[in-house]
Amino acid sequence: MRTCVAIVHGHAGSGKTTFTGSFKRWADSNLDVSVEVVNLDPAVLHIPYRPIFDIRDYVTAKEVMERYNLGPNGGIMKAVEESERYLDRLFEAIDEGGYDYVLIDTPGIMEVFVGREIGRRIVDRLAERYAVIGLHIMDSSAVTKASEYIYFKSLYVLSGLRLGIPSVPIWSKADRATEVFARIFEGRWDLREGLSQEPGLYTEAAEKLSEISLELQGAVREVLIDSVSMRGFDTVYDVLHELFCTCGDLT
Repeated sequence: MRTCVAIVHGHAGSGKTTFTGSFKRWADSNLDVSVEVVNLDPAVLHIPYRPIFDIRDYVTAKEVMERYNLGPNGGIMKAVEESERYLDRLFEAIDEGGYDYVLIDTPGIMEVFVGREIGRRIVDRLAERYAVIGLHIMDSSAVTKASEYIYFKSLYVLSGLRLGIPSVPIWSKADRATEVFARIFEGRWDLREGLSQEPGLYTEAAEKLSEISLELQGAVREVLIDSVSMRGFDTVYDVLHELFCTCGDLT
């Protein structure tokens, strides 16, 4: 079986690292396949998992900041760029284990990976060797109005386009999901109705963005999870398996 690599990405505070660690523990207890994790965030201080490859063993944002006299954001961006030098060592770590699935935890600030060419280059090199998809994490507790739901879904679509890979939309923090999010997610509230209640000049544009995001998402299911209780992890795995195997009905 070809190793399947899942790139975990999403906006800051969405719960990417927590999800990565929790999914690893859940998989170890519930699946008959091997699942391992990789850390590609050179700025993170603590991670709730033991990775098979940790970019901080080779480059850290703090060290880069000191070397080049950069600020926090510049240091992270430069460190992510330098991480490309060590991809062969990442490949070795993956290949040595012959794992079925590998989750790659990306930098907390999405823009330094998804929003820059370095992220696409890393994904392209991974795709030369492995089957690669994205797991895009979004914070359901941050959706307080219809336009915010569309904002996050637009980021999901744009991230998939930027990285050039199919991506699964995953809403985190189910235990803290807002009522607005729940009504939209469960189909109890039409987005157009919600947008009509918001003042501003961009209501029509938001409606079009919503239509585009649904069209580009295609048949891939949205998943709602809670990384503490591990709710929804079985669905995440089902969608992962279906996408990687290119079989099954994703609707």
